Amino acid sequence: MKKYTLKLKVIMPLIALLTIGLSNSLCGANSPANTIKQLGSFIYKMEQQLNNFFDQSNNGSYESFTITMGSILNDFNVTLSRTKTRGNALQQEAHAIAHYAHNQFGNACNVFKQYRGKGKGSAMSLLTTLQKQFKFETALGQMKSKLQALLNKAKEKEDTQLMSTINRFIDFIDKKRIAWSRRNRISLVVATQYRMDIR
Repeated sequence: MKKYTLKLKVIMPLIALLTIGLSNSLCGANSPANTIKQLGSFIYKMEQQLNNFFDQSNNGSYESFTITMGSILNDFNVTLSRTKTRGNALQQEAHAIAHYAHNQFGNACNVFKQYRGKGKGSAMSLLTTLQKQFKFETALGQMKSKLQALLNKAKEKEDTQLMSTINRFIDFIDKKRIAWSRRNRISLVVATQYRMDIR
């Protein structure tokens, strides 16, 4: 009996440590800073896809582009569904911003799917529809405003990790907004025609 008691005395603290570690890990996964990091990763991947679409040196087909974009969108949706919205107000707001981004890029993905299989003669129509449903610079601007509001609240709560994460993300947004604002419509039309012609 003493032997089993001794084993329990050794094992129980180990179980407690493992439980605490797992709990902390799960809490970290649900932290507002982690949600913003996941959002940043999602935006980066989506921006890369849009950049590839309008890059004539990229030989990927229109179909492969829409499939990849849809896959990234679905993966992020799964990530969001696993992130609990209950908890502190900062996490709820971070989650709301992530959902906003997902919905915006979902609109873009739907437009690209709508024009799947159509020829390059539909390029102008695609861009016009895309601009109505989703404009990348505008979406980034809205996200920046929402992030700045969250940043102010993070400062009030002295959440330095969240503040640092948001500041890095805002820097990324600013750079991408400038880059995309320099693209003229003619170059976008030509690139879209090129992409729609690749089967």
